[in-house]
Amino acid sequence: MSPFTWSPREKKLAIALVAILVFAIGALLWKQDDISLQETSLPMYQQQQPKNKMVEPKKQTPIATIDVKGAVKKPGIYKLNMPVRLYQVIDAAGGTSDVADVNRINLAKIIADGSMIYIPKKGEQIPTEASPIQNKEENKINLNTATLAELEELEGLGPTKAEAIIQYRGEHGGFRSVDELLQVSGIGERTLERIKEKIFVS
Repeated sequence: MSPFTWSPREKKLAIALVAILVFAIGALLWKQDDISLQETSLPMYQQQQPKNKMVEPKKQTPIATIDVKGAVKKPGIYKLNMPVRLYQVIDAAGGTSDVADVNRINLAKIIADGSMIYIPKKGEQIPTEASPIQNKEENKINLNTATLAELEELEGLGPTKAEAIIQYRGEHGGFRSVDELLQVSGIGERTLERIKEKIFVS
């Protein structure tokens, strides 16, 4: 039996097939490596991208400017965050002096912006407009201290409007005037006119 021999044409064909096979295998391997490289590098790129975060604007805290006089250690004008009570105003003014009559004042009183506070001396008479002595106005409701139940008793105010008043009071540090009620959602001129004589601000 004679050994198998390749003809020149068969040799060329075999070499061409081997070359095509090698090229195809190489191309396939290169494509897989490229895909793997993209998959591994993409998360790193994404991690480096800055993230735009929505920054909510901060609400500005309302400021009360208060003139403090009388029996305090450091009388003067003070700017304090609202809501602010009398004892905080006195602390800002260095505290009361030895002659102050603290038994006549309401330390828990909410102080409105633009107020003048006079701390009395023992036995001293003070002007009403400057007095932090608790004001008991008959048949009137203080908007800065009224409870939900008290507000609901006013003509034309139901639970919804009463809650809106309390919410506004908390967000804005109290009312500065009776007319500021018009800034509360649901309170209009007609409602204000009906209750104006039954409310006050201090």
